[in-house]
Amino acid sequence: MKPINIYLIFLLIIIKISLAERIYIAYNNNDDETEYIESLIKRFNEISIKNNWDIHIVLSEYFNSDKLSNEEYHSRLSDLLNNETSNQLDLIIFENTYLTNYSDYLQNLKLFVPVESLNKYLTEIGKKISTYNNHPLYLNYGILYSNKEYLNKYGRAVPETWDELIETVQQITKSEKKKDEKSNITGYAGLMPMDDEDSICSLYEFLYSFRDDINDDIPNFRSQNAKASLEKIYEIKRKISTDEVFKLNSNELFNYMDQEKNNNNEKKILFIKNWYKKGYEDKYFISKLPGNKKGITASSIGGRSIGINKYLNNREIKNIAGK
Repeated sequence: MKPINIYLIFLLIIIKISLAERIYIAYNNNDDETEYIESLIKRFNEISIKNNWDIHIVLSEYFNSDKLSNEEYHSRLSDLLNNETSNQLDLIIFENTYLTNYSDYLQNLKLFVPVESLNKYLTEIGKKISTYNNHPLYLNYGILYSNKEYLNKYGRAVPETWDELIETVQQITKSEKKKDEKSNITGYAGLMPMDDEDSICSLYEFLYSFRDDINDDIPNFRSQNAKASLEKIYEIKRKISTDEVFKLNSNELFNYMDQEKNNNNEKKILFIKNWYKKGYEDKYFISKLPGNKKGITASSIGGRSIGINKYLNNREIKNIAGK
């Protein structure tokens, strides 16, 4: 059994449940991770039937009909947790970036379970994200996708610095233009869409990639490092990208990459910053994002977490330490 399935079972055991109990869960059924989350729920329900646990996880009625954007889902979840309906949700799934919004509503598992037991289900990065009233279901991170065809064609390595990225794009586009004046190549898609939190993630990645030493904290926005990082963003967009490509959102970029796998794109993008996703290894080198210096990079951490609502209706949390 996969560790995450064990942890989902573990969460449910903590809740004192009666026979034929329905566990109401909140998650967004209209995003990229819906299939993954529903596979976990399906797997748990199958295990429950097999073991005669009489437990069944179902999507809360507050989320099972409307197709919500990410922002709309978290807004509705916040509204529910802040009024009399808060005790009608048992398990809550949310983006890791919203942890501070919901931590006050989640059960602190350290009060009932030894930290050593909880840590068995956490990676090293997960331990940094978890506050023990949430558990990361999975982690995601920003990476660089580099077009294999063109890098191999011109014998170029994956860039380790932003200046190397600019120079590589300029060399390839110049050579392609000599062969075909109509070649349509854009150097870099920066994942900075308007009115989208991914823009903030990309901005902070740039800023963090301009720290002087790998062990330094993120530079202050008033620092020279911050000024240099913003100037580099502008330089990249001006020299090797376009407003249109720079503002493509994550889904639009993955749609482009899906078409690229089938060689259906006339426009070519050499380098793409996006969230990690399996299935693109044949077309792209997958690597860390560049930095201002070699060996110094940055990546935003995304993904989803799960937690138990501490305002459960007619339920008690029981200590299962030692079981």
